[in-house]
Amino acid sequence: LTELAADDADIAGKGQIWVKDTTPNELWFTNDAGTATKLSRGEVYTDRGDPAAADYTQATLTADGAMHDLDLSAIVPAGATRIRLYGYIQDDVAGRYILFRKNGHSNLYNNLVCQENVANADAYFQGEVECDTNRVIEYQATNAVFTTISVTVIGWWSPA
Repeated sequence: LTELAADDADIAGKGQIWVKDTTPNELWFTNDAGTATKLSRGEVYTDRGDPAAADYTQATLTADGAMHDLDLSAIVPAGATRIRLYGYIQDDVAGRYILFRKNGHSNLYNNLVCQENVANADAYFQGEVECDTNRVIEYQATNAVFTTISVTVIGWWSPA
């Protein structure tokens, strides 16, 4: 799509998707009534690269069934809004889990969960969690002694 300073003339029954000529450019939609809406969140993803080891393991996380803060500020820079995590768990009992959510949330419906469905098998996860302005998220792990918990920050989103 070619960058434009503004959308084209409105046509009844037709919408427009166009690229605004800002720096960086932005994706927009204009409906047939002429209302223009920015579609892009205006965020930039930063891939962390190739970490040599997990950031957190069963030795550094608490598995007691309670929610705990996980401060990622030593890894994720100020201004980040979302964090991408990768990891896996393993235990000799099926049904064990670890979940992550935005710090301050109280419900368990908007979160990233990894549950081991088969004993002694790795259960992998990869997903995003919103963070607070201090780059803190919350986690909860089943009250158990896990064989393995491995959690790595693989990237984050920041305002463009």
